[in-house]
Amino acid sequence: VYDNTVKIMLEEAGIDHDVLITERAGHATDRMLEQNQNNNDDGTSVRDVSEYDAIIAIGGDGILAEVLHGLKKRSDYDALMRKINFGIIGCGSCNGLAASILHAKKEKYGRLESTFVICKGKWSNMDLSVYQTATNESLYTSFLTYTWGMISDIDIESEILRSLGEFRIDVWAIWRWINLRTYKGTFSYLPVPTNTFNKNDVGADDDANSNIENTKANIQPRMPQIKSDELPSGWITFEAEFLILWASHVTHAATKTMHSPDSTLDDGIFKVLIVRRPCSKFELLKILIGLETGSHVSSPKAEFIDCVAFRLDPISSGSFSNVDGEVVEPGRIQAYVQPSAIRFFS
Repeated sequence: VYDNTVKIMLEEAGIDHDVLITERAGHATDRMLEQNQNNNDDGTSVRDVSEYDAIIAIGGDGILAEVLHGLKKRSDYDALMRKINFGIIGCGSCNGLAASILHAKKEKYGRLESTFVICKGKWSNMDLSVYQTATNESLYTSFLTYTWGMISDIDIESEILRSLGEFRIDVWAIWRWINLRTYKGTFSYLPVPTNTFNKNDVGADDDANSNIENTKANIQPRMPQIKSDELPSGWITFEAEFLILWASHVTHAATKTMHSPDSTLDDGIFKVLIVRRPCSKFELLKILIGLETGSHVSSPKAEFIDCVAFRLDPISSGSFSNVDGEVVEPGRIQAYVQPSAIRFFS
């Protein structure tokens, strides 16, 4: 992909760039932490990422997660997030972020289209979110979705079929629909306040970090202590037998999965798709089929909750707590949105 498409287009656009070919899990994370040094086998120097204007991930969503994980460990993280633009060219099995960006630009999905968007050089703000688990109070930065229940099981359990590419999701969805599970839990959320972040208040040349801090002032003081059962005022709680719980701030979880068609990249909110009992297998099948086009939103069993923060307390075991396709610690988890926390070519 790089040799046949990306390199050619970047050179035609006059964009100077360096290339890192990752050789192992965590390689991209380690590269973000490297300082200026002459340590390559060929004697060439390694430049600190602070010297670059942009970072482009060519691969699945996981490679971008590695990049952000490495940057988060740096003392100059906030300064880098104000300076660096990010891009992604989907070459994985799902490619949810690349699909969401191209959908927002009304472009068809493709690697050439993603590269073209980057070459144009225009960027816009995009939301991130922060997750915390109660097990060891770990923090995770997310740019895609959180799932628990059927969708999470499909995503994680189908890893054994990774050789099938994105088709693995369809195969395992049928298996999980036939062997349907129910997931009992307590869901709490903070509805969108009337003074929430307004994307129209900020232009592309403004300091995105100041907007993050403004919104944190509204949200974080009202976030509960992760190990406390007491919730601040304004939170809403209910217990249910869930089939699907899917929180997102992008439209696509994969190239052919438009699970949250009303999401935008910088609206400052989670849209949480919930399907709970009672729901017939036939109605659930209609919802699963509708995920490709977004038509599932018309189902009376597909609920959407808009919020700026949420907490999940699983009561029954048997599912995965899944942040951006990666399993995190089981048990209680909570999250809040960081509006306009990253700049993406779009």
